[in-house]
Amino acid sequence: MPYLQQLDLSSNEVLNVEPLSNLKQLQHLYLDNNHIVDVAPLASLKNLRTLSLSKNPIEDISPLANLKNLDSLYLDYTNISDITALKGLVNLEDLVLNFTAVTDLSPLKDLPLERLFIFGLKTENLELLPQEVQERAEVTLKDEASFGDYTVRVWSGSWVYGYFEILKNGERVYLQEGGVFHIGWDNKYHPDEGAPVLRIGEDITGRGIPNLVIVEWTGGAHCCMFIYLFELGEEARLLTDLFLGHNDTFYFTDMTKDPGLELVAYDTSWAYWRASFASSPAPQMVLRLDDDNKWVFCDEAMRKPEPDGLELLAILEAVSSKIEEMNNPHHVIEPFWDELLELIYSGHARLAWRVLDLAWPSTVPGKDEFVQDFIRMLLNNPFLEDLERLNDGQLLPSL
Repeated sequence: MPYLQQLDLSSNEVLNVEPLSNLKQLQHLYLDNNHIVDVAPLASLKNLRTLSLSKNPIEDISPLANLKNLDSLYLDYTNISDITALKGLVNLEDLVLNFTAVTDLSPLKDLPLERLFIFGLKTENLELLPQEVQERAEVTLKDEASFGDYTVRVWSGSWVYGYFEILKNGERVYLQEGGVFHIGWDNKYHPDEGAPVLRIGEDITGRGIPNLVIVEWTGGAHCCMFIYLFELGEEARLLTDLFLGHNDTFYFTDMTKDPGLELVAYDTSWAYWRASFASSPAPQMVLRLDDDNKWVFCDEAMRKPEPDGLELLAILEAVSSKIEEMNNPHHVIEPFWDELLELIYSGHARLAWRVLDLAWPSTVPGKDEFVQDFIRMLLNNPFLEDLERLNDGQLLPSL
């Protein structure tokens, strides 16, 4: 492989990088999350532009001093403290030093840095770097909350990037980097005005152990939100995480007689399907934490009575009218599958398919294509198993 230009060996239990020393044409090398101590064999890779050594027990980076073509270097979560070897890397623009033992940044003062990340460091000489680099590198304590022996702190940088840490008796026991983190979430969509914001110390699972709620926004215009639920017992333990897409309207509440709280959220996996984001339906979900710490549908709270005759007639008329508009080139298509999803997400999939069959006007083409596409969306839904169970195994039509 003498002409290999890119290689990713991340998370491969790599100990020795000597076999890479003859890959002279390499330009991008990723060695994250291995057991590398000695990086001397990499000194011969003079064409490297990107080198990632994150999460390796490296202490000495002096062999990297002659890699003059490097423009991106990742050294976060290593054991380095001295970065003097970097002072001659005249093309270095991106450098990540998060959670290392580096304190002196003066070797970087003459480099063409554009982005520097120094999360978790107590540094000296940051003022020697360009003002723009300083502003991007600095992080500030955004929020802090405590319960018993535990404290959680959220840090944010000037970009949509930050981290949070959990401390027990002052010692860090958990750390996670990512986007913009929040302790808990506001309750502006909660039906009970004045409902408390659940941050830290509440028993959300009903297991008698305090919980911590962390919410992450990754920074996209229409995406993405994650919820992390921790248990704060003898140890801080991440119970589960949940990807919610662009769903910032969730809240915790008690909707059943079972222990613990349910999570009310909206399924945004239908976003952009045959419609703009603003027009896309987002069916409501009520989720509970099962014994395997997985968020699943709370069928008891999601099932609703079947619509009566008048309600069903109104649904038929609404769906039929919206489908008719598809023939009008002067109208923006209004999603007629909103009503179908309301039925499916309340346990009435068979009725939803009957409504679609009866409501589709014979003068409007495209029914078969829509049905196949709608089925495909259901089969790719992240909550497919839950939807099938909610609808007693009759989620899809008999074709």
